[in-house]
Amino acid sequence: MKYLEKLAQFTLFLPAIFCFSYLLRPVLMVILIPGGLVFLAILGGKEVREELMKMIKEQLWSSPTSSHKAVR
Repeated sequence: MKYLEKLAQFTLFLPAIFCFSYLLRPVLMVILIPGGLVFLAILGGKEVREELMKMIKEQLWSSPTSSHKAVR
């Protein structure tokens, strides 16, 4: 009887772990990371939003060599 209980536990546990680890985590990262950055920008005020926008523009529209300013 204990073997059947263990088998039933693993048939419920393993799919749940797969779902949370490989399906739900990337979806949550796509939603929570940008949302957290927007929330911090709202709390931080105009100074934080200006720096955040400058950083995003530099990362999106600059050449690959310009992002390595420290290495000259």
